[in-house]
Amino acid sequence: VTTNKSSATVVSSKIKLSGPKIKIKRKHKTWQVYWGTISDESNGIEVYMKKANGKYKKINTTTKIKKRESKRGIVGITSSNKALRPGVEYSFKARTFRWVKTKKVYSKWSNTATIIKRGQKNSSIKFKTLKK
Repeated sequence: VTTNKSSATVVSSKIKLSGPKIKIKRKHKTWQVYWGTISDESNGIEVYMKKANGKYKKINTTTKIKKRESKRGIVGITSSNKALRPGVEYSFKARTFRWVKTKKVYSKWSNTATIIKRGQKNSSIKFKTLKK
């Protein structure tokens, strides 16, 4: 039995993932990070957060992403306003990923969405969303 290695062809295709677009919304006493429909071959999404001038830290990874147009505005992260300090700027960004064998392939980073908690601890809270 002989095998001819030259007869086997390896097809290599470059995987291109689209970066998500994120936005932040305030709902009652929580803030939520949303991303739109992910239409490529992504397996999941990672969301990162930083406080003021700190470094980004991964705060969530999920594989529950929607691929249909009718399922926009997926809730990403929800947290109580008590977790946010007045006057501190919080920035968020995200990227999608796909597993290729045992390796994660990432998309480009999303836009950066920033919120700033205004007011005192017990007062009404206003958020400002910036796109950079």
